[in-house]
Formats: sequence, structure tokens, C-alpha cells
Amino acid sequence: GLAESVSTNLDALDMRSSPSQSLGIASLPDPLIYWSVADKNGFWGTDPQPEYAGLGYTGRDIFVGLPLDGYSNHPGGISKYADGGDLGLTAGDDIDALVVIDLDGNPRDFDPVVDAIIYSLTGNSASLELVDFAGAVDKSGADIFQVGLGMLIPSRFASAEELGLNPMAGDDLDALDVAIPSLVGDYSTAVPEPATLIMLLLGLFLSPMRRRKAG
Repeated sequence: GLAESVSTNLDALDMRSSPSQSLGIASLPDPLIYWSVADKNGFWGTDPQPEYAGLGYTGRDIFVGLPLDGYSNHPGGISKYADGGDLGLTAGDDIDALVVIDLDGNPRDFDPVVDAIIYSLTGNSASLELVDFAGAVDKSGADIFQVGLGMLIPSRFASAEELGLNPMAGDDLDALDVAIPSLVGDYSTAVPEPATLIMLLLGLFLSPMRRRKAG
């Protein structure tokens, strides 16, 4: 239901999507899913697909849906959670890793004052070549960026170097998951400090990815 046509490329996906973003093992009460597709499948893309080729749908946008909506099959059309402009992105950008932390009680609409979006871009995204994007230098598809929680322009959440990645060797972050206690409630007695937890989770994810690339 997210990628109806055989040529649609699902680029990023977040399925742990409830306003509380609970870190517990209980089942989630809300099955909302957030996703993005390849920029080439959107409006004016090189391989436009019917569900995503409408005016204003691009690879820099984030969509949202429920099973009862049929996701991209909804008769009323696809529902957009956040426009690329809300993420500080421009034409030619393509999100390929995504975490949505929706805290304002309205999980269908991104509020940059309260909510947060953490994302990575494909290595050929236009913003990575902009000097002023995210206030960072040497940006790449192996970096992680963040917008929201009162920040209306993106900042670099973690650099490729901090993740142990080397863009010059072709490293590119394609999937992402983070759990930050300070963003989801007071779990300080149950989980490590945020920085330790983030690096642990990313390390567990990136290790098999790097082994596959090395093989």
C-alpha cells in the first residue's frame, strides 16, 4: 500500500509511530506509518509513479497513513505529514532514512515547534552541496540531520565521522532508528544516557551494514 507500482522506490520508513514513542515492549496503540519515496518517483521525477507524481509530491516529503486509509491507496489521495520545506530541504533533495517523533498530539501534521524529525539524505541530494545547509561542513549521505523541537532550520544530529563512516569510501546511511529518553519521557532510570544509547543503537545497526559492504 506504500509503493503500489513496481517502479516505486520506498526510500525511508518509520513504523514506531505513536505520540508517546514508547520504548516499552507493549504493542503500539496507533499503527500510523511514516514514509518517503525516491525523488525520481515524484512530481517532475525521471520515473514518476501515479500515486506520487501529483503536484507537490517529491522525495523530500514525508507521507503518513493508517491501514484503514489504504496508505497510498486512499481514494482521497496521499496524506503528507511534512513538506520538504518544513525540513529545510530544497528541490533535488531525497530523504532515505527517517525517524519521526510526534509529540503534539496531532500525528498527522508536523509541528516544528513541538515535534522532531531526524533524517538522512541520499548522497546526491542538492542541499549537501549548499554551504549554509545545517550549519555544517563536509556534509554527506552518511550524516544525520534534525529539525523541530523549536528549531525551524535543520542542524546536523550526527556526522559520518561520529558514526564511524567514510563517505569517501562510498558509505551512505540508508536506514535509521534512534531512541532518545529526553524526547519520549522520563526513562532515565531504565535506559543509559542519550548519547550512549544512540551510539549503541547505531552501532548495532551499522555493523552488519558495514560487513555487507565489505563483503
